[in-house]
Amino acid sequence: MALQLYEVTLIGRMGGLSNVINRWNYRGDVNGVVGGDAAGLVSAMGFEPVAGVFPADTIAADLQALVSNTVQWSSVLCRNVYDATDFIDLPFVPIATGVGTGEVQTPFVSFGLFSNRVRLDIGRGYKRFAGVLESQTNTLGDLTSGAVEDLGTLADAMGESLSFTDGTLTNTYLPVIVKKEKYTTPSGRTAYRYFASEATQLSNLAIGITWSGYGNVRSQVSRQVGRGD
Repeated sequence: MALQLYEVTLIGRMGGLSNVINRWNYRGDVNGVVGGDAAGLVSAMGFEPVAGVFPADTIAADLQALVSNTVQWSSVLCRNVYDATDFIDLPFVPIATGVGTGEVQTPFVSFGLFSNRVRLDIGRGYKRFAGVLESQTNTLGDLTSGAVEDLGTLADAMGESLSFTDGTLTNTYLPVIVKKEKYTTPSGRTAYRYFASEATQLSNLAIGITWSGYGNVRSQVSRQVGRGD
Protein backbone atom coordinates (compact mmCIF):
# COMPACT_ATOMS: atom_id res chain seq x y z
CA MET A 1 0.00 0.00 0.00
CA ALA A 2 1.12 3.58 -0.66
CA LEU A 3 0.40 6.82 1.17
CA GLN A 4 -0.95 9.59 -1.05
CA LEU A 5 -2.41 13.06 -0.50
CA TYR A 6 -5.72 13.94 -2.13
CA GLU A 7 -7.57 17.21 -2.65
CA VAL A 8 -11.33 17.10 -3.27
CA THR A 9 -13.03 20.19 -4.75
CA LEU A 10 -16.82 20.43 -4.92
CA ILE A 11 -17.90 23.07 -7.43
CA GLY A 12 -21.24 24.83 -7.57
CA ARG A 13 -23.18 28.06 -7.46
CA MET A 14 -25.94 29.53 -5.33
CA GLY A 15 -28.90 31.06 -7.08
CA GLY A 16 -26.85 31.21 -10.26
CA LEU A 17 -24.96 34.23 -8.89
CA SER A 18 -22.34 33.31 -6.32
CA ASN A 19 -19.68 30.61 -6.63
CA VAL A 20 -19.89 27.91 -3.97
CA ILE A 21 -16.64 25.96 -3.80
CA ASN A 22 -15.59 23.65 -0.97
CA ARG A 23 -12.41 21.62 -0.53
CA TRP A 24 -11.31 18.70 1.60
CA ASN A 25 -7.99 16.90 2.01
CA TYR A 26 -7.51 13.19 2.68
CA ARG A 27 -4.47 11.02 3.12
CA GLY A 28 -5.06 7.83 1.19
CA ASP A 29 -3.60 4.45 2.01
CA VAL A 30 -4.17 3.10 -1.48
CA ASN A 31 -3.66 -0.02 -3.57
CA GLY A 32 -4.26 1.08 -7.15
CA VAL A 33 -7.89 -0.04 -7.45
CA VAL A 34 -9.59 -0.40 -10.82
CA GLY A 35 -10.94 2.98 -11.93
CA GLY A 36 -8.41 4.92 -9.89
CA ASP A 37 -7.72 5.68 -6.25
CA ALA A 38 -9.00 9.26 -6.59
CA ALA A 39 -12.28 7.90 -7.96
CA GLY A 40 -12.47 5.62 -4.93
CA LEU A 41 -12.37 8.63 -2.61
CA VAL A 42 -15.12 10.39 -4.56
CA SER A 43 -17.26 7.28 -4.22
CA ALA A 44 -16.53 6.96 -0.50
CA MET A 45 -17.55 10.59 0.07
CA GLY A 46 -20.77 10.02 -1.86
CA PHE A 47 -20.20 12.50 -4.69
CA GLU A 48 -21.79 10.22 -7.29
CA PRO A 49 -25.37 11.48 -7.58
CA VAL A 50 -28.10 9.46 -9.24
CA ALA A 51 -30.77 11.72 -10.76
CA GLY A 52 -29.31 14.57 -8.68
CA VAL A 53 -29.46 12.67 -5.37
CA PHE A 54 -26.32 11.70 -3.44
CA PRO A 55 -26.13 8.20 -1.85
CA ALA A 56 -27.50 7.96 1.69
CA ASP A 57 -25.21 7.92 4.72
CA THR A 58 -22.38 9.82 3.03
CA ILE A 59 -20.77 13.24 3.46
CA ALA A 60 -22.42 14.34 0.21
CA ALA A 61 -25.90 13.29 1.36
CA ASP A 62 -25.48 14.98 4.75
CA LEU A 63 -24.44 18.21 3.03
CA GLN A 64 -27.33 17.97 0.57
CA ALA A 65 -29.79 17.52 3.45
CA LEU A 66 -28.40 20.55 5.30
CA VAL A 67 -28.57 23.33 2.72
CA SER A 68 -31.09 25.15 0.53
CA ASN A 69 -32.12 23.94 -2.91
CA THR A 70 -30.76 27.22 -4.29
CA VAL A 71 -27.29 25.65 -3.92
CA GLN A 72 -26.51 23.85 -7.18
CA TRP A 73 -23.44 21.61 -7.53
CA SER A 74 -22.16 20.98 -11.04
CA SER A 75 -19.09 18.77 -10.54
CA VAL A 76 -16.42 17.37 -8.26
CA LEU A 77 -12.67 17.21 -8.90
CA CYS A 78 -10.51 14.86 -6.88
CA ARG A 79 -6.78 14.78 -7.53
CA ASN A 80 -3.71 13.14 -6.15
CA VAL A 81 -1.53 16.14 -5.36
CA TYR A 82 1.64 14.33 -6.47
CA ASP A 83 0.40 12.14 -9.33
CA ALA A 84 -0.99 13.90 -12.40
CA THR A 85 -2.61 10.69 -13.68
CA ASP A 86 -4.56 9.85 -10.51
CA PHE A 87 -7.60 12.12 -10.67
CA ILE A 88 -11.29 12.24 -11.50
CA ASP A 89 -13.19 15.27 -12.83
CA LEU A 90 -16.82 14.21 -12.55
CA PRO A 91 -19.68 16.40 -13.86
CA PHE A 92 -23.09 15.97 -12.27
CA VAL A 93 -25.74 15.32 -14.94
CA PRO A 94 -28.25 16.50 -13.96
CA ILE A 95 -26.88 18.96 -11.42
CA ALA A 96 -27.34 18.17 -7.74
CA THR A 97 -28.97 20.64 -5.37
CA GLY A 98 -29.62 21.01 -1.68
CA VAL A 99 -33.02 19.80 -0.51
CA GLY A 100 -34.07 22.61 1.85
CA THR A 101 -37.02 24.71 0.71
CA GLY A 102 -38.22 28.16 1.75
CA GLU A 103 -36.66 31.59 2.04
CA VAL A 104 -32.88 31.42 1.89
CA GLN A 105 -30.39 33.85 3.37
CA THR A 106 -27.77 35.72 1.35
CA PRO A 107 -24.83 33.58 0.09
CA PHE A 108 -22.25 35.01 2.50
CA VAL A 109 -24.32 33.70 5.44
CA SER A 110 -23.10 30.16 5.98
CA PHE A 111 -22.89 27.16 8.24
CA GLY A 112 -19.48 26.91 9.86
CA LEU A 113 -17.39 24.02 11.12
CA PHE A 114 -13.99 23.88 12.77
CA SER A 115 -11.59 21.03 13.48
CA ASN A 116 -9.74 20.18 16.63
CA ARG A 117 -5.96 20.54 16.85
CA VAL A 118 -3.73 17.49 17.10
CA ARG A 119 -0.40 19.26 16.47
CA LEU A 120 0.83 22.60 17.80
CA ASP A 121 2.53 23.41 14.50
CA ILE A 122 -0.67 22.99 12.44
CA GLY A 123 -3.73 25.17 13.00
CA ARG A 124 -7.37 24.21 12.99
CA GLY A 125 -9.24 23.59 9.77
CA TYR A 126 -12.38 25.58 8.93
CA LYS A 127 -15.28 24.94 6.57
CA ARG A 128 -18.11 27.17 5.36
CA PHE A 129 -21.26 25.93 3.61
CA ALA A 130 -23.66 28.41 2.02
CA GLY A 131 -27.40 27.87 1.69
CA VAL A 132 -28.80 28.70 5.14
CA LEU A 133 -32.60 28.91 5.25
CA GLU A 134 -34.38 31.62 7.21
CA SER A 135 -36.16 28.81 9.07
CA GLN A 136 -32.84 27.38 10.27
CA THR A 137 -31.93 30.38 12.44
CA ASN A 138 -33.39 32.14 15.44
CA THR A 139 -32.76 35.69 16.67
CA LEU A 140 -29.20 36.97 16.23
CA GLY A 141 -28.25 34.14 13.89
CA ASP A 142 -28.38 31.24 16.34
CA LEU A 143 -29.13 27.94 14.62
CA THR A 144 -32.33 26.08 15.46
CA SER A 145 -32.02 22.75 17.23
CA GLY A 146 -32.81 20.92 14.01
CA ALA A 147 -30.09 22.77 12.11
CA VAL A 148 -27.58 22.09 14.90
CA GLU A 149 -28.40 18.39 14.68
CA ASP A 150 -28.04 18.30 10.89
CA LEU A 151 -24.76 20.22 11.03
CA GLY A 152 -23.49 17.82 13.68
CA THR A 153 -24.32 14.86 11.45
CA LEU A 154 -22.24 16.38 8.66
CA ALA A 155 -19.39 17.18 11.08
CA ASP A 156 -19.30 13.59 12.33
CA ALA A 157 -19.20 12.24 8.77
CA MET A 158 -16.35 14.58 7.82
CA GLY A 159 -14.26 13.26 10.71
CA GLU A 160 -14.63 9.60 9.78
CA SER A 161 -12.11 7.36 8.09
CA LEU A 162 -13.50 6.33 4.70
CA SER A 163 -12.92 3.18 2.71
CA PHE A 164 -13.46 1.96 -0.83
CA THR A 165 -13.30 -1.71 -1.81
CA ASP A 166 -12.86 -3.11 -5.29
CA GLY A 167 -12.69 -6.89 -5.36
CA THR A 168 -9.93 -7.90 -2.97
CA LEU A 169 -8.44 -4.41 -2.74
CA THR A 170 -9.45 -1.86 -0.12
CA ASN A 171 -8.35 1.77 0.10
CA THR A 172 -8.54 3.78 3.31
CA TYR A 173 -8.82 7.57 3.35
CA LEU A 174 -8.20 9.67 6.48
CA PRO A 175 -9.37 13.31 6.74
CA VAL A 176 -6.43 15.64 7.34
CA ILE A 177 -5.55 19.29 7.79
CA VAL A 178 -2.66 20.28 5.55
CA LYS A 179 0.16 22.59 6.57
CA LYS A 180 1.35 24.32 3.38
CA GLU A 181 4.54 26.07 2.40
CA LYS A 182 4.52 29.84 2.82
CA TYR A 183 6.04 31.81 -0.06
CA THR A 184 6.08 35.25 -1.67
CA THR A 185 4.47 35.72 -5.08
CA PRO A 186 6.12 37.78 -7.86
CA SER A 187 3.81 40.66 -6.92
CA GLY A 188 5.06 40.56 -3.34
CA ARG A 189 2.01 38.93 -1.75
CA THR A 190 2.22 36.13 0.80
CA ALA A 191 0.65 32.88 -0.37
CA TYR A 192 0.61 29.18 0.47
CA ARG A 193 1.15 26.05 -1.63
CA TYR A 194 1.71 22.34 -1.19
CA PHE A 195 5.35 21.45 -0.50
CA ALA A 196 7.25 20.40 -3.61
CA SER A 197 8.46 17.26 -1.84
CA GLU A 198 5.79 14.63 -1.26
CA ALA A 199 7.69 13.24 1.72
CA THR A 200 7.87 16.70 3.31
CA GLN A 201 4.15 17.28 2.75
CA LEU A 202 3.16 13.90 4.20
CA SER A 203 5.08 14.81 7.35
CA ASN A 204 3.10 18.06 7.58
CA LEU A 205 -0.42 16.69 7.98
CA ALA A 206 -2.69 16.80 11.02
CA ILE A 207 -4.19 13.30 11.24
CA GLY A 208 -6.91 12.09 13.59
CA ILE A 209 -9.02 15.23 13.33
CA THR A 210 -12.65 15.70 14.29
CA TRP A 211 -15.07 18.42 13.20
CA SER A 212 -17.57 20.47 15.22
CA GLY A 213 -20.24 22.92 14.10
CA TYR A 214 -20.73 26.49 15.30
CA GLY A 215 -24.06 27.13 16.97
CA ASN A 216 -24.67 30.26 14.92
CA VAL A 217 -24.19 31.31 11.31
CA ARG A 218 -20.91 32.66 9.99
CA SER A 219 -20.20 35.26 7.31
CA GLN A 220 -17.90 34.88 4.32
CA VAL A 221 -17.03 37.93 2.24
CA SER A 222 -15.87 35.84 -0.72
CA ARG A 223 -19.44 34.61 -1.17
CA GLN A 224 -21.08 37.97 -1.48
CA VAL A 225 -23.19 38.07 -4.63
CA GLY A 226 -21.00 38.65 -7.70
CA ARG A 227 -17.80 37.36 -6.08
CA GLY A 228 -16.08 34.01 -6.36
CA ASP A 229 -14.92 31.61 -3.67
